Amino acid sequence: MQMKVQAESTRYFDEASPLLVQASSTQTVRVPELEVVPLRHVEIFRAARCAQAAIASESSSRYLHDADTAPGSAVRQRFALTINYLDNVHCHKAWTIDHGSSILTLGFPENREGPFLPIVAPLLKAFDTEELKKRKKEWVDATNTLLRETLGDAVKNMIEVQGLATAPEKQGRGYATALMRFVNAIADAQGRSVYLFTTDAYSFYEIVGYTVLQEAVIGIDNPKWKGDPIHIRIMYRPPSTDV
Repeated sequence: MQMKVQAESTRYFDEASPLLVQASSTQTVRVPELEVVPLRHVEIFRAARCAQAAIASESSSRYLHDADTAPGSAVRQRFALTINYLDNVHCHKAWTIDHGSSILTLGFPENREGPFLPIVAPLLKAFDTEELKKRKKEWVDATNTLLRETLGDAVKNMIEVQGLATAPEKQGRGYATALMRFVNAIADAQGRSVYLFTTDAYSFYEIVGYTVLQEAVIGIDNPKWKGDPIHIRIMYRPPSTDV
């Protein structure tokens, strides 16, 4: 599936970070029509590089990276992103604008998973420090609790925005806005709701139609973490009735 999203004379959030962290301003720009197309195998390495650069300053990424003190953390992160995109391309769950400059991955109700990450994940986990394991569990427990308390069993019929990243040098051009419009169009056509987790980018997602349902906080009272607590927000958009 591919789609051309008309982006001319549209109000965009200033994409100023990894997973689109909250920026300080919005802007009105005029850009040409943007084409959302499936991510291709030949674009995976570029997509991984762009995503890694994008998420470098996002709060949850910093929280986990801070505990990843084993050698080669940057190489392992790029490798994990590459395998993740390989799986998503294999399952037809990844889309892009500008050949991997901005990337979107989705989870659908049928929950089809790729074959590669399950093989590689145990090898990558072998490098996890005890502190990193603790922080990953903290994230998983918090997101599972948010899901259970807000959406419950209804989540089984929803679409999840699993990843959204734009290369730092391509931010501010409306790519992420166009990708989220693409998600919304798919969801509306199928009559499905959409949910996602975000830390810093909630203001951006509010602009494209999502509402914060609840939030959880991790990184509290951890003497090994010198940064601010991490606020995890679950956001939701029902299907539009104007389809």
